[in-house]
Amino acid sequence: MMYYNGSEWIAIADSQRISLTNNILSISGSDSTVSLAAYLDNTDNREIELANNTLSIDGGNSVSLAKYVNTDEQAFSLSDNSRHYRLRNFGRLVRLS
Repeated sequence: MMYYNGSEWIAIADSQRISLTNNILSISGSDSTVSLAAYLDNTDNREIELANNTLSIDGGNSVSLAKYVNTDEQAFSLSDNSRHYRLRNFGRLVRLS
């Protein structure tokens, strides 16, 4: 820690520690504490749903994910006898030997 004495910055040793216990913030060497309980009200119990490429939160907003959906309808196939892997509509063949 440093402080400015009016003409220069002076470094000082500071061995204080900040701790958080049961939502109470405190600093060593002081009897003062701060309760953080008021900031813990994150219990609205809303649910997120994905249906028909739309992500929504009940009682809230929604967003369409349609532009991220892959619609190229490719299919993978594997021939056990030849150990070849084929991607339909792409035409490439990969050997798995």
